[in-house]
Amino acid sequence: TQDGKPLGSFVVTRGNVKHLAFSEAGASLLALAEGRFLWRLDAETGAPLGEPLPLAGGVTGAFTSDASRITTADYSGTVRQYRTSDGQQVGSAMHHPARVAKVRYDARGRLLATLCEDESVRLWDAELGLPLGPPLAHRAPVLALDFTLDGRGLRTLTAEGRIRSWPVPEPVIDDDERFASWLEGFSGMRRKGDEVSLLNESPWREAVASHARRWPMGDPALEVPQDDSTWHEARAAEAEEEGN
Repeated sequence: TQDGKPLGSFVVTRGNVKHLAFSEAGASLLALAEGRFLWRLDAETGAPLGEPLPLAGGVTGAFTSDASRITTADYSGTVRQYRTSDGQQVGSAMHHPARVAKVRYDARGRLLATLCEDESVRLWDAELGLPLGPPLAHRAPVLALDFTLDGRGLRTLTAEGRIRSWPVPEPVIDDDERFASWLEGFSGMRRKGDEVSLLNESPWREAVASHARRWPMGDPALEVPQDDSTWHEARAAEAEEEGN
């Protein structure tokens, strides 16, 4: 960056390079070519550090902020994660009903957001490859997505020019008794051993009241407060997107 001169020779890869990231405190450079080969290069000389690591074919990808993992998405809507050190897959494959156009990690590499061409965005546990909640449905094609700087929210941009903010789920309080009480009150289901039964109205109302007495302040991971004005503004914006 001082004089604009190249460091070392150009590196010829197998296919177009779509994603780049520095790793090991800037000592090496990672290059994803055609979503199928991961090259490791010496950042000072550009010399390849061994043979490229073969990955399952992908149309897009993304690195974690520390470049320890990379994710790729193929045409079928399957998203996979790999360790950049050895190319081994991490967690389960994440399946979508349509092609995935973009993927993004949060700053800590804890969450993964995927933009699917069915006008939805999905959040995943990046360590396990498991979904976090239902898809975030939109009324128009989604063009872009990214996590907020503090990592507590996700922003999306639709083709209609609407930017939406979505809260990112946080880990629930690790209290089995509290969770069982919350489950009875909010779902009307009671679990005994391996069996689950539906509560009648009277015991269900008592379960709701009992939970409110013991835990008057809801777990922020389970209850997202929203005032009436915010709710109505969101519904009006959705109607405008649909031309309704």
